[in-house]
Amino acid sequence: MLLSSPLAVPELLDACITHLSDSPHDLIACSLVARSWVNAAQRNLFHTPHETNRAFTHDNLVVIKLQNALLTSPHLIRYVREICIVVSGVADRPVLAGFCSLPFTNLRKLSLDLTNPCWPPLRPLLELSTLRVLCLLTTRGISFYLDLLKSCPTVRHLVLQGEIEPFVGTSPAPLYLASLCLNLLPAANTNLSRKKFSFSGL
Repeated sequence: MLLSSPLAVPELLDACITHLSDSPHDLIACSLVARSWVNAAQRNLFHTPHETNRAFTHDNLVVIKLQNALLTSPHLIRYVREICIVVSGVADRPVLAGFCSLPFTNLRKLSLDLTNPCWPPLRPLLELSTLRVLCLLTTRGISFYLDLLKSCPTVRHLVLQGEIEPFVGTSPAPLYLASLCLNLLPAANTNLSRKKFSFSGL
């Protein structure tokens, strides 16, 4: 049977819509074209929600709108694969906790910009069994993050970037990683000598 259009082939339709993954407005427009386009458009639109890449505050209408969309249409949650969360000094913990408690079933990558670390609201995300990649913008000592990683048993790829202080204390339990990417600067007035700084726990 001949098809009226190449876009009637699901694989070709997915390939075409994937090229619009960086254009939310175009993806929304695609989802309104035909019922057969909705699944591919929504999958690309919610793969990496850019709305979370800003401070979580009670008056941040973009974040609230995203959270409400996922709550009212829970089938969209399965499309979320990557999340970047900015936790600043004005972060609203209830708003952050409400978002992190959503049942993300396929989240594989979590990026955290932690100007003001507050771990309890983030714990549901860190403990997800599907989480494989963790990216941290560091502002504290490496021992702090090694302790944090104990809550992420399934993480296999770790990215650390920003300023870092020397490792202080006893060696932590070993971490089993497939890859480690470091883009670090020493903290002010810090001498990263071999005696003070160690990755023996990785």
